[in-house]
Amino acid sequence: VSYSLYLWHQPVFALARTRLLDPPTGWQMAALCLLSLLLAILSWRYVERPFRQRGAGAPVPVVRLWQSAAAGMVGLMLLSSVGIATNGARFRFPPALNALSDRFASDLDERLRVERVGLCELNTSVLNIRIEEFERKWNCVPPAGAPTTVGHLAIYGDSHATDIASALRFNGADVLYMAEAGCSLSPLAMKPKCRRVADFMKRQIAAHQITDLWLVNYYEPYELTPAAVGSMIDYWKAAGVRLSVFSPTPEFLDLKNRMLRTVGLGRPLSLVRRTEPEEEFFRPEIQSMLTAAGVRVIDSGAIFCKVMPDCLPLDGGAPLMIDDHHLTIEGARRFGAVLVAEELAPEVGGGQPSLLLSGAADEVSPAHRASDSAVRISGGPARVR
Repeated sequence: VSYSLYLWHQPVFALARTRLLDPPTGWQMAALCLLSLLLAILSWRYVERPFRQRGAGAPVPVVRLWQSAAAGMVGLMLLSSVGIATNGARFRFPPALNALSDRFASDLDERLRVERVGLCELNTSVLNIRIEEFERKWNCVPPAGAPTTVGHLAIYGDSHATDIASALRFNGADVLYMAEAGCSLSPLAMKPKCRRVADFMKRQIAAHQITDLWLVNYYEPYELTPAAVGSMIDYWKAAGVRLSVFSPTPEFLDLKNRMLRTVGLGRPLSLVRRTEPEEEFFRPEIQSMLTAAGVRVIDSGAIFCKVMPDCLPLDGGAPLMIDDHHLTIEGARRFGAVLVAEELAPEVGGGQPSLLLSGAADEVSPAHRASDSAVRISGGPARVR
């Protein structure tokens, strides 16, 4: 029954994952294995073995084989057509689940458009663009003399740097910035293409006489070793430039799928916050290195908890993150309001930052400026663990 077991275990475990919000426990795994074995025995006994024993009887006519194959192909084509016409048979799911799924998709599309991915952020996973083309088209420099321009500040990092730069822009502070998704800030961990973009950014810092540089990144464990942090400081530290580093953005494991399954199953929402990156970043050894080098730390988690209800990435059930650790447009707007007030208040709005100033509101579609009340999570308040 080994082949039958191989065929059955995949759908059994896949369907179980859609019903469970957390990884299966040991007892659940044992039960799933037993169920797979039972189904394998039954299919072997009543399907596989009878077909094998037909070998001694009369052979199946070739015409019938072709007819069966043709009928199967037609059936699959009809089934596929139904799936295409119904957008994956969405009628199977509750309207609230479809609304939340649409919301995640539109939030992602809005982020790619509003946050100028491909122009200011090099992200080859979503856009087919070469480094040479990116460098030629890059012009993410605010107009000199404009009331919203913060000319002395620049932001660099991975896709999270795009979130921070956009958060400032939504709140009336436009800065020079550049980002490359999936790249490290430390030369020890940089791929050749990442090093090329980082070198390009350093030239822009010098050319535009930047005096404040904010570095933003998603840190892997190997990027938070003393050697990696030391090389990051040495590479980005420059005469006359004050260096600031953001701590990791709070991360919620499998956020999108957990929210979708919660709605589909009608269960209370339980989010899992992954704290390891933040804990590694705030290790005394790492903080001592940054302090000794004169590098400021901007606590992303503290700002996050000031603007997110109960320190969770949703408001009344509406998501404020598009995935585990990237902000939606609304999430970035809220984050930026506090960031501007705490870091740039004397320069933007005199300590009272105005949200979405100077045309920034025009970048955000009416659907995303409107209330998120149409999307709700049922089953009671969310909890985090």
